[in-house]
Amino acid sequence: KKYGEKEIVFIGLLIIAISVFFMPFIHSPSFLIWSAVLFLSRVGASIVEAGTESYFFKHVGGSDVNVISAFRIVRPLSYVAAPLVAFVTLRTFDLRNSYFVLAIIVSMGLYFILKIKDTK
Repeated sequence: KKYGEKEIVFIGLLIIAISVFFMPFIHSPSFLIWSAVLFLSRVGASIVEAGTESYFFKHVGGSDVNVISAFRIVRPLSYVAAPLVAFVTLRTFDLRNSYFVLAIIVSMGLYFILKIKDTK
């Protein structure tokens, strides 16, 4: 079966959510275990990024310069938004529970991915 961007982004978000959800349960100081879990979350993020870019550029044309510019500007806003969300989360919850909050936030993306039109 051929996968479209919708499935690719869904799988990537699912990988991120699962790996982040299990991070608080890791009590080992093992470098290899932490490297594997963090690597897995980055693999999920890479899958999401590739699927998002592919989906976006299939839906815009050469005349959509403003939309493309907005798409490129919005991503760096995450460098401001993510630390603010982390600050509020860490002020509200302990470090261990903040991973669960992050997993919930990432999991909410799964709902929105199911709403987009597939491009198989």
